[in-house]
Amino acid sequence: MNRPTRPLDNRTPNQRRAPRPWQPRYSLSGLLLVMLIFCIMGAAASYFVQSTRLGRGYQAAFIAVTLVAPLLLLVIVSNVASLLRKRRR
Repeated sequence: MNRPTRPLDNRTPNQRRAPRPWQPRYSLSGLLLVMLIFCIMGAAASYFVQSTRLGRGYQAAFIAVTLVAPLLLLVIVSNVASLLRKRRR
């Protein structure tokens, strides 16, 4: 009546795999959004270099704002989201 208990995992300790480390997961839409932002910034940087070579100050200032705007927007949205999370606690 006393049956020996078997372990649930029949593999030997050498056959068991170690848990995989955490890996980031990227969605296709997220990668496309990042690529779009970098392409816009790259185009703006190219126009910025061309306008500084030609001596157009006002156009260079506009392009500089265009370069900084996505990063500034990212910082603002991140801070607002962080504040909202802290408020919910």
